[in-house]
Amino acid sequence: MADAYLAYAAENRVRWDALFSHRLPAGIATPRWFEDALDAAFSHIETPLGAFRPALGESAKRLLARSIFAAVHGMVALGLDKRLAPVDLPVLRAQIRLVVTAIINGLPNDHDPTPHKRMTTDAGTRRARKT
Repeated sequence: MADAYLAYAAENRVRWDALFSHRLPAGIATPRWFEDALDAAFSHIETPLGAFRPALGESAKRLLARSIFAAVHGMVALGLDKRLAPVDLPVLRAQIRLVVTAIINGLPNDHDPTPHKRMTTDAGTRRARKT
């Protein structure tokens, strides 16, 4: 999946950049349909993550999926812009695979990244909030 994300970003830079550069005006909540679409997209990470680590609770799986996405997204963004090092696409792809594999293989079966927090929706925005 990370390979497909990198390929899309590399082949569609303007569209990909537009996805992350748009900002809603201050005071405007994220539309519910967008949050639903985002949840559906993240389910494509959460589902295989649950297969690798079945002991993860739902909130832990949800947060970890978003953290893995953030790691891949950061590598793609910085890599395509050649901000960290001038690497070619195959090298960037290999590095992304290495990091994702390290995250998955290094995660203990009973890992819960949210022992004191859970992900909630707060006034139309996504934030980790103490519960």
